[in-house]
Amino acid sequence: LCLASWLPQKQSCPTCRKAIAGIPVRCFMVDNAISDLLGVESAASPSSKQERKRKQAHWEGVQGQVTQDWALALKRRQERALETASRHRALLAGTAAPPNAHNSHA
Repeated sequence: LCLASWLPQKQSCPTCRKAIAGIPVRCFMVDNAISDLLGVESAASPSSKQERKRKQAHWEGVQGQVTQDWALALKRRQERALETASRHRALLAGTAAPPNAHNSHA
């Protein structure tokens, strides 16, 4: 599974499916380490190096949209959490009816 294909479509971990915790950020230290390893002649075949470059180029092409999508998803999750917290606070204070409460007719 290539993360560059997964991330534009989902805002979750491809392994455990846990919801996102933040916007994905490229780690250049890891990229550089991989590039260094692939630079060693015995470490990777030419096809492996080409595949890495292809995937890296793909990610660079979708990264901007992924970042925007994830930022929007995070903002929506935060807004929903704040709304839920407000409702709970109002319920605890006794100033709001519980959700799905039916009006009783006497």
